[in-house]
Amino acid sequence: MCNRSFLIGDITFKVIEDFQVNPVNLELAWMSEDATAPCVEIKVVGNEQLKVEESIKNKDSLFGIKTSSGFRLWLKNEEGRVAYQIDANRSWDDLTVKMQNHQRLPFLGGIGEVIFRTALLFHQGIVFHAAAISHKGKGLLFSAPSGTGKTTHVNFWVQHTAANILNGDRAALRIKADDIWVYGTPWSGSSRQHDNKKVPLAGIFLIEQSSYNLVEEINSSEKLRHLAARCYLPYFDEELMGRALDIIGEVVQRVPVYRLKCRPNKEAMEKVLQWMF
Repeated sequence: MCNRSFLIGDITFKVIEDFQVNPVNLELAWMSEDATAPCVEIKVVGNEQLKVEESIKNKDSLFGIKTSSGFRLWLKNEEGRVAYQIDANRSWDDLTVKMQNHQRLPFLGGIGEVIFRTALLFHQGIVFHAAAISHKGKGLLFSAPSGTGKTTHVNFWVQHTAANILNGDRAALRIKADDIWVYGTPWSGSSRQHDNKKVPLAGIFLIEQSSYNLVEEINSSEKLRHLAARCYLPYFDEELMGRALDIIGEVVQRVPVYRLKCRPNKEAMEKVLQWMF
């Protein structure tokens, strides 16, 4: 038996595995807990036969159903076979994960990311496909479709200012009474840039490639549509989707959202710097 705890987004994820595992260096940076934070308990069971009829007709890598006690999700591997089954209660704080083989649960891999971003919805939070930086006590999000240039833009901040990268690809937000906070998460896509820190969110920038550099505030009627397209949403369940959209709606009411038309140069970073600081 092996117990490990991860503190991510001010939520403690307690992983209880029925076999011994040795943590890797990446996990050590996130292994912590907070007695005052909400706790999600995850029991892991190996050597389970996961034969799911729905997986034959469902082409999604992640799909799920409601059950009498909560939710059941399935996650496929790269070969398209169901590798994990998640059974969660209605409040998503008591989970059982079953997997095909008696292997180490890669919590900081795909299965952990699914658990985190779904549990986050129950704590007024959501995960953005965005790079997040911290500069002078303020958090900024830069979001764009893959290949548009958010990594290039964020790297200018690191090279020319005292900014720190919280996450290079998947940042988490949580709405709290005092502020909206942006968090680093251990899931950062190909950027592999992340830090276990948080900072109040001051602005969200949606990057567009352009022949010139310009910052402009997005019309309020467009904000929800633009931001929803940049979030990791629970398409497998209507109720959870409604919860996610409510969270995004409150974010756009409390945080300014800008369009950043930019070239891949330092001047684009300076435009944002002048605008925000």
